[in-house]
Amino acid sequence: RMIPYWAIGVIICITGSILSNLGWTIQKYSHMQNQAMSQSQQQIYYKQKLWILGFVIYFVGNLGDFVALAFAAQSLVAPLGSVVLVVNAIMSPCFLNEKITNRDLHAILLILVGDVLIVLYSNHEDTSYSLSELMVFLVRPVFIVFLVLTLMICIFLSYEKDVLDSKLDPNNASFYDDYDKKDGVREKWIKDEVMHPYTYAALAGIVGGISVLLAKCVAELVKFTIEGDSSQFKNPISWTITVFLLATCIAQVHYINQGLERYDSFYIVPMFHVHWNIWSILGGIIFFNEFHSFQPINYGLFTLGFSCILVGIYYLSQREMHNATHTTKRDQLEVTESDAESERLLAKSRVPNTVQ
Repeated sequence: RMIPYWAIGVIICITGSILSNLGWTIQKYSHMQNQAMSQSQQQIYYKQKLWILGFVIYFVGNLGDFVALAFAAQSLVAPLGSVVLVVNAIMSPCFLNEKITNRDLHAILLILVGDVLIVLYSNHEDTSYSLSELMVFLVRPVFIVFLVLTLMICIFLSYEKDVLDSKLDPNNASFYDDYDKKDGVREKWIKDEVMHPYTYAALAGIVGGISVLLAKCVAELVKFTIEGDSSQFKNPISWTITVFLLATCIAQVHYINQGLERYDSFYIVPMFHVHWNIWSILGGIIFFNEFHSFQPINYGLFTLGFSCILVGIYYLSQREMHNATHTTKRDQLEVTESDAESERLLAKSRVPNTVQ
């Protein structure tokens, strides 16, 4: 072959990442347009025509990631998803009026350096796993422990999200009552506001990381089927994996859009990718044992590359957010007591009598 399979996987993955971010940007723009409308005209995100267009582009991009997993190791494909952050830094200022700083540019440079190191020193073996091999991987004790811990983390984050959804809802009268209390309560309220966007991004990232593992499994089964082995999808385990793949993809789209609806993409997207990268790579390491052929230099430079990506993502996630749903942290700290009282009375007057 003139081009090795892993290189084909890298090219497809990068192209898919660019399309995915374009889809995200369109979805975020749709949210912004929707929020600019009156309350009676606003629609839930999946009923917005522009959002549907963005989702179609996003879906095509993710389809590219799925195809890439058939050509390259999961631990190689997954970190390259961070290319989406570079594209996001270009598109967000152009289409969403989100500012980019020198700190953001330095973070992007770190991510690019990390991506190059990952490509050069990751697993370049051609992957090929049949259903029988995948079934052996599924029941390994180390993978079961990983799966249980992941489920427990998701349950905790989901509970926190639901609590904060209600607590930080401006249409809820208690939202303003908590704000009017003493400083200790207000500080706790601010901490809750920081935790709120994190729950959306983390849930989407963790579920998305698991979907990468499931997509890799399905891609391997499809590859065997195309090569002439028609038995791969005759076992219910194959269809169970496929159903879970669809479920995790839907959950990822739901959580990421709830986050984008409320907060800047410059926070949600990087924080999403921190968790997406960690869980994707852990899935490849634990499930497929993809590091078995690594030499010391591969371990060292792969780890360095992944660390560069995580540090770059961390810096991107530290930027100041704009929250389209309620008051931002900076606004809370700067508002005077008289202004706070005026805002409280005005907002309470808008709350239906049944809530008051």
